[in-house]
Amino acid sequence: MSNNNKKRASWRDYFLSIAEVVGTRATCPGASVGVVIVDPQTNRILSTGYNGSAPGDQHCTDVKCLKSPEINDNHCRRVIHAETNAIGHAARYGTALKGAHMYTSFSRGLAIGYALPRRYDGPLSDFPCLKCGQLMQATGIKEAYLKEGLNIVRFYNEAS
Repeated sequence: MSNNNKKRASWRDYFLSIAEVVGTRATCPGASVGVVIVDPQTNRILSTGYNGSAPGDQHCTDVKCLKSPEINDNHCRRVIHAETNAIGHAARYGTALKGAHMYTSFSRGLAIGYALPRRYDGPLSDFPCLKCGQLMQATGIKEAYLKEGLNIVRFYNEAS
């Protein structure tokens, strides 16, 4: 039996929910962030990623976070950001990301003063970090959505 009164999730809410679940695989206790990269034309998931160590490396959950005492920014040096892991996964399996949209469970509550890439259109001051933003632009990702609802980052680049 189907419930005709039940409201269907929008594509955006659907992908943001999946990003939340992907984040549960994170191996750094400092942040459990998940990412889903989607083809906006077909709503097909192209790649996923979460905060974690490089394949084959030790996990923070097993050996503790690796912090630099001379740099007091609270970042773990062992972890690869979810955005980078998702892009790397796509590259590893030959999946093009040109024009794709990224959905992330990242929220302002996790932010520690990230810097935005130079060319963006959005109200954000803390997502994505500079390195992830540059990688997103270089691979042609067109938009990024945060779980907080109205925040969208649009990248303007020749790669898209």
